[in-house]
Amino acid sequence: MKNQLEELLHFVQSEGRICPEPGKWHELWEMLPDKKRVGNGWQPPLPLILAAWDNTSGIEKMLRLRQHI
Repeated sequence: MKNQLEELLHFVQSEGRICPEPGKWHELWEMLPDKKRVGNGWQPPLPLILAAWDNTSGIEKMLRLRQHI
């Protein structure tokens, strides 16, 4: 399983990719099991889309996507 995870993480970041387009990223987040509200936020945290899309760096988006994967 660890090898598959490493391969997937390598693939999603290859060829200069940072994260999915906002709509697709939201679809991915919706498929995550065990989402729950925690205070004013969510666990796992929401994808960095909508207002966050323009206000976060590529590395922040990559790290958030890794959390989702």
